[in-house]
Amino acid sequence: MEGTVKSFNEKGGYGFLVNAHKQDMFVYQDDIVMPSDKVLFAGQRVTYEVATNQKGQQKAINVKLIN
Repeated sequence: MEGTVKSFNEKGGYGFLVNAHKQDMFVYQDDIVMPSDKVLFAGQRVTYEVATNQKGQQKAINVKLIN
């Protein structure tokens, strides 16, 4: 899927993406696939996959920046 970074808390290591359907998707820093700092900034375009966490909630995984 594709989406846009809505917000990201670098200190907390989490943030939110929004997809074309205006749905928010939670993202953890550990689920960002980047060779350097795993930090996202509002407005960046990304691709991601959806997984279900232990509590049954959906989250974004394999998050990659679109160049």
